Amino acid sequence: MKLANTISFTLLLLAGCGGSNSKQASAPAIEEPPRPKSASSTTIEPRVTKLLRTAGQAEAEFRFDEAATVWREIRSLLVAQHGGGHWQVANSEHAIATDERLARLGPAGRSSLEQLRSLEQRATKHSQAGALRRALKCVDQARPLARQVFGEIAALPLRLDLMAGQLAQQMGEWKVAHVEFERALALAQQLYAPPHPDLELANFQLGIVERQAGDLNRSIALLQLARQMTESLVGRDATFAARTRDLGVSLHRAGRFDEALHEFEITEQIWRTVLGESHPLVAECLVNQAVVKIDQQQWRDAEIKLASAEQIAQANSPSTSLQNEIWLHMATLRVVGQDFAAATQELQKALEFTERQSGRLNPQYAHVAYRMAMCLSFQTKFDQAEPLFRHALEVQGNLLGKSHDQTRKTLQGLAMLLQRTDRPAEAQTLLRDFSYTATEAPATTTQ
Repeated sequence: MKLANTISFTLLLLAGCGGSNSKQASAPAIEEPPRPKSASSTTIEPRVTKLLRTAGQAEAEFRFDEAATVWREIRSLLVAQHGGGHWQVANSEHAIATDERLARLGPAGRSSLEQLRSLEQRATKHSQAGALRRALKCVDQARPLARQVFGEIAALPLRLDLMAGQLAQQMGEWKVAHVEFERALALAQQLYAPPHPDLELANFQLGIVERQAGDLNRSIALLQLARQMTESLVGRDATFAARTRDLGVSLHRAGRFDEALHEFEITEQIWRTVLGESHPLVAECLVNQAVVKIDQQQWRDAEIKLASAEQIAQANSPSTSLQNEIWLHMATLRVVGQDFAAATQELQKALEFTERQSGRLNPQYAHVAYRMAMCLSFQTKFDQAEPLFRHALEVQGNLLGKSHDQTRKTLQGLAMLLQRTDRPAEAQTLLRDFSYTATEAPATTTQ
């Protein structure tokens, strides 16, 4: 029973507030399961579903006294099913209080409700069309109306804060997202006792933003709280696995490799059970484990994980971002083993994939080109390496800046090539153009 996402008008602006997927994982995410919802018994679900439709219709027609009566019946059914402390009971109690408040509204208040409905519809339309800034503008316009009508401490203002944070996150405006999710978490803590889906979501989203901001200790603490609530709400299902994966990513970034590996192993077990042995998410999790193994310098274990992941990826769709990640990590292992020819083969596939996906004038393509040029240089294939170095340097210099670490590494790689091909003066000129001397430019011996 999806009581968190009812068709009730009091929760109308919930649209678009589902959990978003983190883009900061060790490997690209394939898909994100939905946010936690209750897995209620089917014995009362048809009755509750029918009552929810009745309440929603009454609210849509501004018959709030009738809606409150229906919600009381829903609450009685939920108390009988779950007991008084369940989060769904809390939701129904909030709905009763909300409808009782709305029943006392005068004409001006009802006009505000109509404006809220219009803004919600526009926000949803813009969001679905990818016009995220327009959607955020609608949400910002809706929030003072929602607080005026529903009060400062209410479910609807909370969900608008969550939606604003998610829209900002999707636009890459992490500082704005941080402010919105901090506000949402504070409000959720006033509204609900754990576990509750909105409280879980606020902890989770803020944990992702804190990881992006570099506060890994707080990210881990928030994600651990979110996962505890997820397990209480739905058990160890696909959503729990997704939360565990994100916790593992933060642990990995914090250098807590053994703990991260443990979380990724739990995730893998659940994916295999819930989704099947050959699902792409199983492969993604194996890649996550391989990356940890690489950081631990357990090269053989990492290679086994990547080989297993590639087998799954090839069976599903061989030309995906996940397969590309596998090629890149395999190339790292080949470099470690000093097999530069094999590394070049892996990087060639990654380079071609990146070009097909996003062209040649982007930092990702430039970085792969740099890595491939380094491998070719180690094989003394300077004629093939030089144009790759020069292209990578131009793109990185223009897009990342001359002082960026990747630009500096590419500069040093090209300078070394020029020196090894008896062009020291050209190497010095190149370094001066980037305001470095030969002694200032960083040595580059690894990828």
